[in-house]
Amino acid sequence: MDIIFLDHYELGQYIPGSYMGKVVLHEHNAEFIMWKRLAELEKNPIKKLLLNIESGRILKAEKTYAGRADLVLAAPNDIDELCSQGVDRKKMRKTYHLGEDFMLDAAPMQFEKTKKSLLYIGTLTWEANVDGLIWFIDNCWTELRSRNPDLILSIVGKNPDERIIQLAEDNEGIELRGFVRDLEDCYPIHRVFIVPLRFGSGIKVKILNALYRGIPTVTTAIGTEGLETIDGKHLFECTGAEDFIDKVDVLLKDKELWRSMSDASRELSRKYTWKSLLAEHDSQLESLI
Repeated sequence: MDIIFLDHYELGQYIPGSYMGKVVLHEHNAEFIMWKRLAELEKNPIKKLLLNIESGRILKAEKTYAGRADLVLAAPNDIDELCSQGVDRKKMRKTYHLGEDFMLDAAPMQFEKTKKSLLYIGTLTWEANVDGLIWFIDNCWTELRSRNPDLILSIVGKNPDERIIQLAEDNEGIELRGFVRDLEDCYPIHRVFIVPLRFGSGIKVKILNALYRGIPTVTTAIGTEGLETIDGKHLFECTGAEDFIDKVDVLLKDKELWRSMSDASRELSRKYTWKSLLAEHDSQLESLI
């Protein structure tokens, strides 16, 4: 055996003690950061303590298996976080969690063919997604509806968390679409894509997919980590509820800004394709053999 490829740090425990070959670790996220950020948001002191303990436990494991590896693949932002904790930068190489780059072949979206509506797509059992949607609905939705009385929020994803179901029942204009097999049924008819993340790590595939498709997007600094986006050009990166509301509102109404952002986001996303990424990784793996 030439190489063992670990597709998550938790798989490091299965490397045989007698194994003397090369090891590659694929860090999907600097996972300790996600738990650390969740702890920072937690108000319950006992939960905060437990989340910080979990973050420390994960960091120890990530450092152990990154130390055992000859090559570590991680998102650019996660490389910085891991190296700040003592992982050797010389063994790190950047990677991206890419999405459906075939959407670059689809016809450009047209403002006139969209509805005055917002689109959210994500795993609705993942706490970072659930937390972000709850925050958005609690802090932004009422004001956005007051400015745009006919506004719709379409949430796509199977098995939504009970908290999301309850909020959809309690607030007008929120639709739960469930699982949608072909997302081309969703993107071209909605005007703005939202990604209201408050914690997480790694590359956010939903952001890349929105860039590929050219749907103008409003998110946070956590949503854009690891990507070479420019706030106001490729998407909007917001710092709080008022900012989020204003940026969504302007994209709903400003046709020229919408078109400019749609075009710019697709152009940027051409840097993040599977063909170029896999060719780079092939070369890196061959260098280990």
